[in-house]
Amino acid sequence: MADSVSSSSLVIPQLIVGLGNPGKNYDQTRHNVGFAAIDALASRWRIGMAENRKFQGVFGDGLASHNQKIGLLKPTTYMNLSGQSIRAVVDWYNYPHLRSGYLR
Repeated sequence: MADSVSSSSLVIPQLIVGLGNPGKNYDQTRHNVGFAAIDALASRWRIGMAENRKFQGVFGDGLASHNQKIGLLKPTTYMNLSGQSIRAVVDWYNYPHLRSGYLR
């Protein structure tokens, strides 16, 4: 089945957000599986991640597979406020498809 999917039909994301909660008491828990996923992607794609106060999170950008530009974000707000961090990145980079509400 995977063989029947053409590369032109694949959706290549511009931004991947991993959700979690800040603080030592959430480290290595199921609450931060999103942070772990972003760390794994950043490592695989060799994307440096750094604290960005403007984005209220840890952010990095670089090239993913197929040489597509990608942004990775770990909001440092609690999950219920992560939209503020995501909105800051979307507005700053002017991601066209994300601005109209296509968040998945």
